[in-house]
Amino acid sequence: MREKQKMGFQKKLMLLLLGIILLSGSVFAAFYGISRQVLKKNMIAYSEVYVDSITSSITNMVREIDRLSMTFLLQEDMIRKLGEQIPEDSPRYVDYYNEVMASIERILNVRIDADGILIADSGGRVFTGGPNVPYRQGVNISQEEWYLTFMDDPEMFCVMPLHKTNADEVFSIARKLRSYSEMKINGVVRVDMKRRLLDEICRKNRLDQNSVALFDRKQNLFYLSGTDPGSRVMEEIQHRLDRESGPFQVVLGGQAWNISMEHSDYLDMYVAYIVPQDVLLRDLNELSRIAVMLLVLGGGLAVALAVGSSKVMSRGVSRVMEGIEAIERGNLDVEIQVDSNDEIRTIAAGLNHMAGRIKVLMEEKAQIEIKKKEAEIMMLQRQIRPHFLYNTLDGIRMKALLNQDHEAAEMIEKLSLLLRRTTDMKTEYVKVREELEYVTCYIELQNLRFRYKFQLDVQIPEDVMDMIIPKFSLQPLIENAVHHGLEKRRMNRQIRISSQYTDQTVDITVEDNGKGISPLRLEEIRATLDQPDTLESEHIGLNNINTRLKLYYGKEYGLRIDSQEGIGTALSLHLPRASQDKGEV
Repeated sequence: MREKQKMGFQKKLMLLLLGIILLSGSVFAAFYGISRQVLKKNMIAYSEVYVDSITSSITNMVREIDRLSMTFLLQEDMIRKLGEQIPEDSPRYVDYYNEVMASIERILNVRIDADGILIADSGGRVFTGGPNVPYRQGVNISQEEWYLTFMDDPEMFCVMPLHKTNADEVFSIARKLRSYSEMKINGVVRVDMKRRLLDEICRKNRLDQNSVALFDRKQNLFYLSGTDPGSRVMEEIQHRLDRESGPFQVVLGGQAWNISMEHSDYLDMYVAYIVPQDVLLRDLNELSRIAVMLLVLGGGLAVALAVGSSKVMSRGVSRVMEGIEAIERGNLDVEIQVDSNDEIRTIAAGLNHMAGRIKVLMEEKAQIEIKKKEAEIMMLQRQIRPHFLYNTLDGIRMKALLNQDHEAAEMIEKLSLLLRRTTDMKTEYVKVREELEYVTCYIELQNLRFRYKFQLDVQIPEDVMDMIIPKFSLQPLIENAVHHGLEKRRMNRQIRISSQYTDQTVDITVEDNGKGISPLRLEEIRATLDQPDTLESEHIGLNNINTRLKLYYGKEYGLRIDSQEGIGTALSLHLPRASQDKGEV
C-alpha cells in the first residue's frame, strides 16, 4: 500500500515537473515571440529614422553647397563677360580672368573640403581652382558628355553621380549661370566634392552587412555604400521606387531584405536603407536555438531525477517566475539566480540575456531621440537668423527713402559685416569676444538708423571674453532692448553688457534704461519662455534663444528676465561653466 502511494506521489511529482517545464517553456516561447515582434518593429522604426537622417544630412549638405554656387548669380557683370567669351589676347582678359578666379577662391575659402571648382563660359572654356582640379585652365569642355547633358536639361541645377577626377572619386553639384539682364545662360559652375563626405554620412550607426543606396530621378543607381546586396535586389528596388512608400520587403531565393526608403524633393533622389532580415533577428534566432536545445536536454534529465531534484526544481521555478514578473513590470536589471544545474537554470539564463538585449534596444531608441533633438536645434537656429535680417533690411530701406544721402552706403557696409558673420556656417559656437564684435556692429548700424543714438557699455572681464557660447546668443537680447525698451526714448539711450559667474555658472546680462515692463506683463513673458508652442511674434527671438540654451545645456539653464516699470529691463544668459569640448572660462 505504501509502495503504491509512494509510486503515485512520484508520478505526481514527475507530472508536476513536466507541467512546470511545459509552462515555463510556453512562457518563454510567448515571451520570445513578443520580443521577436518588438525587436523587428523597433529595428524597422530605427531604419526609418536612420534613412530619414541620411536623407536630411545629404540634402542639407548639397543645399549648402548649392547656396554657395548661387552667390555667382549676384555677380551680373562677371556673368555677362562669360557670355562675351573674351579672347585670351584681349587687353580685358587679365582683369576678366582675375575676377573669375577671385570668385572661385571665395568659394574655396568657405568650403575648404571642396575637391575642385570650375566655371565654364558660354563657349565651354573653363576656369578651375582647388586641390584636385578636373581640367587644365582654358580647356574647352563644350563636347563633354556631362556638359552637353546638363545644358540640354531644362533644370538649372543638378547633382552629378560619382565619377573620377584624376585619382579621386567625387560627386558634383552643377548650376547654370543665367544673366538676368540678357535673359540667357552664359555659363556653368561645378563644385566637386569627395566621395568620403557621402561615406561619412552613411557610415554613422549602421548595422553590419547593410547597405545605403541613392537613386537619381531616372532611377539609376547614384551611389552605394556598405555591403552590395546583389544586382537582383537592386533591380527589384528600382522597380518599386515610384510605387512604394515607407518600409517594404524584398524576398529572393529564400533570403529576405528589409528596405526603408525616403525621397528628397530638393534633390529629386531616393535614399534606400537595405538590411538583410537575418541580420535584424540574428541575436534572437541564436538565442532561440540555444534555448530550445537546452530545454530539450534539460527536460529529459529533470524527468529522470524528478524525486531527488523536486525541492530544488520547485525553488528554481519560483525564482524564474519572480524574474518574469519583474521583467513584465519593467525591471530589466533583474538577474534570476538559480542554484540547480538543469532546465530551469537555462531558462533563467535565457531570460537574463533577453532582458539585457531589450535594455540595449531601449538605449538605442534613446539615442534616436537624441538625434531628433539635434535636428530640432538645427531647425531653431535657422529660425533665428532671418528674424534680425528682415528688421535691419527694412531699416536700411526706410533710411534710404527718407534721407536720400550717403549714410545709406555706410549702413550697407555695416550690414555686409553682419551678413558675412551670419552666413559663416563653419561653427555653431563662438567666443564671447566675437559675439560682442557682432553686437557692436549691430548697434553701430542702429545708430545710423535712429536720430537719437544708443550708448553701449561693455563690462566683461578678459576671462569671460574667451568663454565659448552658442552663436547668435547676445544679438536677440540687444535687439529686444533696441526695439522694445529704448525705441520711444529720445535721450540717454543706455545699454550695458556685464557678467557674473561662480565656480559652476556664468550669467551674461544685457540691461537697458528703457520703459521697463509691468509686473503682470513680465509674468506673461516668463510663462511664454517655458512654453515654446505658444510663441508670440514679438518675442520669437527670446523664445528661440531660451529653447537653444536648454537643448544645449539642460533644462536648468536658459534665458532669465527681470524688469522694473519705468526703470529698465535686464535679460541674462544663464550658462554652465563651459565644458572641455566647448571651451573654458
